[in-house]
Amino acid sequence: MTVSFSRLDKNCDAKLTDYEIANLRGRAGRLLKDLIGRTFVLEEGAFDKENNQTDLFPEAEKELHSGYGEKYLENEESIDDCLINNIPPSEDNKEYSFLLTYIRQVILKHKVNAQKRLQSVGIELNEEQFNTVSSSMTSLSVPVEICYKNRYWDPLDLNELYKERNEYNIPTAITDNQIEDLLTIVLIKMSEKYPLYYKRYFGINKSLIKSTCISAKEWMKETSLKDILNNQYFDTSEKIEDRIRLIYNKISFGLPMLLKPLYDIQVPDSMFLTFIETGAYKPISRRMIELNIPRDTAIFLSQKYFNGVGQHEEDLEKVIITKLNEMSNEIDYWRRIQIEMLL
Repeated sequence: MTVSFSRLDKNCDAKLTDYEIANLRGRAGRLLKDLIGRTFVLEEGAFDKENNQTDLFPEAEKELHSGYGEKYLENEESIDDCLINNIPPSEDNKEYSFLLTYIRQVILKHKVNAQKRLQSVGIELNEEQFNTVSSSMTSLSVPVEICYKNRYWDPLDLNELYKERNEYNIPTAITDNQIEDLLTIVLIKMSEKYPLYYKRYFGINKSLIKSTCISAKEWMKETSLKDILNNQYFDTSEKIEDRIRLIYNKISFGLPMLLKPLYDIQVPDSMFLTFIETGAYKPISRRMIELNIPRDTAIFLSQKYFNGVGQHEEDLEKVIITKLNEMSNEIDYWRRIQIEMLL
């Protein structure tokens, strides 16, 4: 949770619209990171300067450093050893593992121009180091396009994942049987084989993986959040908040991030991860979500008013807006104010 403060001058006659208030309130949240934000509106005249209450908002400065030179020099010997010996990122070198990935990705993509690019961010590789990494990058089995699409994965790990790709039986369609079981097996395997990425993007305790995958299946199949939480297990506010946080942080964000390389390798045209990310699989539901209609409202509207509408219309946005205008008076107040920007 993050907090946003707004200070208003009591002498100011300007009035904020509902949209402007909502926009200010939005500063308290981070997309796919926070579900709840707290906003406090403070009147300027309420501050007693004699009691130094203005110190509640002290001025602060933060120096920003560009480039990777400082971090590289701190770990130069260890980084060079990993580069020369083709050692991939791991828990043992996680402090600077991002530099190993960055260096290899730059060399893979920019080839002969890579040295200059690395120098521009403070990384100086000698000829032996550069040639060794270049040689290892040219000998990869994984298609370079996979590496380009997954630049936060190290090419060496992507290469291993590519070589063992047939060992993963991944669900690819909303109609697949036992989606939660297939996802559970894949996630357990990745947690063992690629723990660094697993912890970075997902980090769910193994005992909770199956439960999380069940929620992921319900989420992508357009089950409302209320129905997902309609379970005797969620009998306290803490459990409810934990599951909501898990859905928004781990399921709709972390899970697609972790599995993206595998899906790019096996089924590059699959929409499966997009369904998980948006929490919807029907084209109309997803398009409404893309139009900034909240997910559960989009699903409600899709199920109630769009059953007779073709899901593959050429201009879904126009179809949606036309339909919403036609039945806007039928929608309850709470849902109507969530679609007003489209009317």
